[in-house]
Amino acid sequence: MIEELSMTALAPSIDKPNEKNIQTKVTAISVTARIDYVLKFSKQLVLAVDDNAQSYSAVASQYLSTLGQSPEKSEQALNVAFVSASTKLNDIQMRCRIIEQLFANTLFDPEQSLAVSIIKLANQQQQDITIVLDHAQALSLQLKYELSQLVAISSKAKLAINVVLFASQDAVRDIVTNKELFKGKLTIVDANSGQIIKASQQQFPDNSKLISPATLYKISLAVLALLLFTALSYFAISQYEEFSLANLPDKAIELGSEAKPAAQEKMQVSNVEQQELTVAELSESVDIAVAVADESASVHNDMSKAELESPIEQASNEEIVSAIVAGALQVETAEVISADTSDVLQALTHSELTSKVVASESHDLDANYYLDTGNGYTVQIAGFAKLELWQKFIDEHKELALYSYKRKFADSQMIVVTTEVFATKTEASQALSSLPEQIKSRGPWIKANSAIVGEINTFKQ
Repeated sequence: MIEELSMTALAPSIDKPNEKNIQTKVTAISVTARIDYVLKFSKQLVLAVDDNAQSYSAVASQYLSTLGQSPEKSEQALNVAFVSASTKLNDIQMRCRIIEQLFANTLFDPEQSLAVSIIKLANQQQQDITIVLDHAQALSLQLKYELSQLVAISSKAKLAINVVLFASQDAVRDIVTNKELFKGKLTIVDANSGQIIKASQQQFPDNSKLISPATLYKISLAVLALLLFTALSYFAISQYEEFSLANLPDKAIELGSEAKPAAQEKMQVSNVEQQELTVAELSESVDIAVAVADESASVHNDMSKAELESPIEQASNEEIVSAIVAGALQVETAEVISADTSDVLQALTHSELTSKVVASESHDLDANYYLDTGNGYTVQIAGFAKLELWQKFIDEHKELALYSYKRKFADSQMIVVTTEVFATKTEASQALSSLPEQIKSRGPWIKANSAIVGEINTFKQ
C-alpha cells in the first residue's frame, strides 16, 4: 500500500511558471509525508538517508516542524526528543541525552538498553513519544539495534513510540552488513526523493572492507608467523652476541689469553731454527772441505817422494795412459777441494761463536732484573733456542737496552729478549713504536712483567 502511494498526489495544484521555484518545497513535503505513512502503517523505524549532510539535516528540521500539526496528534500530548549524534559520544552518553529529553528528573539506568528503559518509563506516563536523531551514521550498531527493538516492542505493547533517523549512506552500509538484525524492523527512505530504498550489498557496498575475511585471516597468520620468526632471530642473535670468553672454562681462558704470545714465540723459534740449520750446514761443509784438503795434500806429498826415490825406467804405453788418467783425476780433485778465503773465515767465525757459547752456558742472564722490578710492562722482541744466536743478536743491537731471561718452551729451554720494564702500558707502547724497523719485522709485542716473573719461577723449578 505504501509502495503504491503516488507522491505527486500530495503536491498542491500550482501554476507552471512557479513550478521550478516550489519544487524543493514539494519534495520536502513528500519526504515528511512518506515518513508519516511508514510510521502509521508499518510501525517500523525509519531511516532517511542522503549523501549531502545539509540535505538530510534540512529534512529533519522540516519533519520536526510538522510534528503536532495533525488533528489526531493534537488531541494527546506528544513527547519529542531531538538529538544530534556524534562519534565523540559513547553509548551511555547517547542514552542519557535521549532519556533526559523525554523524561526529565527521572531515575534510570544508562547501561540498560533503550528498549527496556523507554518502554518502562512510557508505561508510567502514557504519552506518545517521537525520537528524532540527526547524523545517525555516528551511532553504534548497538544503539541502532536498540532503537529498532524499541519500535518493535512498542507496537506489540500498544504504545505510540516512533523513531526517525536521518543519516548519510554510511549508516545504510552498516545495516546492510548486519541485515539479519534489522529484518522487518526498519524502512529506508531517500531523503531527497522520498522513495523507499531496498537496501542491498550491491547498492551500498562496504568500502571499508575491501579485503574478505578469509584473506584477512591469511594475512594475519602470515604477519604472526613473520613476527614470530623475527622474535626468534633476534633472540638467537642476542644470545650469540652475549657469548664471550668469560663463559668458557678457566683452562680455555688461559689458553686463549696465551694464544698470541705462544704463536709469536713459535714463529720466532721457527726463524731461529732455520738460521741455526743454515749455519750448521755451512760449518759442516767447511769441516769436510778442510779434511779432504789435508788428505789430498798428504797423498800428493807421498806420491812426489816416491817418484824422487824410484829409479828412472822407461814406461810402457799402458803406463803412460794410466799416468795421464791419474793426472786428470788429481786436477779434478784439486778443483773440488779448493777453498777460498771467505770459507776459511766463516769456519773461524763458527769456531769463535762455539767458544762463546760454551763460555756463556753458565751465564745467569737478567732474571733478577725482572724479579726485582715488580709490576710493569715490557716489549718482548725475540726468542732463541741456541745461545750462539742469542749472543749474535745482542752483539748486533748493542745500541738498545735489552734484557734477557730463560724460560721453558715446548719441553726445551729458550732465551727471551725484551726491552726494559716500563711502569705503564702506554710507555711500553711508545717504546714499541720507537724500535728499529728490523726489530719490528720480528713481530714484537707488549707483555706484562708479572707473566715474565711467572715464567722465570717455572724455569727455576
